[in-house]
Amino acid sequence: MREDGFRDPPDPENDNCGVGDDPVTADGSTTTDGSIDVDVDAGSDDHVHADASVRGLIEDDGTYLLLKHDMPGGPIWGVPGGRARIGEDPRDALVREVYEETRLEVAIGDPLEAFAHTWADGEQGTVSVVFECAVVGGTVDIEANPNDDEPISEYVWLEPTALDDVPMEPELQRLLERYAN
Repeated sequence: MREDGFRDPPDPENDNCGVGDDPVTADGSTTTDGSIDVDVDAGSDDHVHADASVRGLIEDDGTYLLLKHDMPGGPIWGVPGGRARIGEDPRDALVREVYEETRLEVAIGDPLEAFAHTWADGEQGTVSVVFECAVVGGTVDIEANPNDDEPISEYVWLEPTALDDVPMEPELQRLLERYAN
């Protein structure tokens, strides 16, 4: 743990930072010869692209903040965050998004990892970079969230042992299992 309260960066000699030993292809299979076979259709523009987002794993006194989003496909729990504006620094975007959703002021630490998620409709997806965050001011107020298309109905501060009790994206669940300890 560093003096500023954030954890030390991973040691690349001993930690793959969420990356396996063998490259992973787009279909999820791995290769053992170090190559990746990618099918690129440069002439086609009919494929769906994922949005980029920033998210914050916010720790306070050994607990982690989760928000319940009432999505069209059903409620899902997650960590605060959202999309950056064009030209906006990712860390500035995360400070803004956390404040918009929770009214908390946070210090942004190092990026923990990135993951991709496809929504239940199969038509939308995001690639999220999750940063370590620490509360530096404010009190949670989810009523002030300006985003009507993703209303937040609840929040909870959970200890790492209780994180399995809430439904969330499997990719986020795996990330929390690695870092929320």
